[in-house]
Amino acid sequence: MSGIKYILDTNFIISIMKSDVSTLTMVNELNILASECACSVITRIELLGFHGITLNEDALIRQKLSAFTCVN
Repeated sequence: MSGIKYILDTNFIISIMKSDVSTLTMVNELNILASECACSVITRIELLGFHGITLNEDALIRQKLSAFTCVN
């Protein structure tokens, strides 16, 4: 996990994707870079496994998650 400073949880990632002002402010103030972030396999499952996910939502989530390191 070299270079990883942050492990993002499901709710934080959802807030980023929804462009939540307070979350984006925190990301900017802390200068959080995607290359410094990881998410767990469980977070990935939670984001991709909700009932009724559309193909567009699935593609968008996968695109966003590809920027992060995934940890077991």
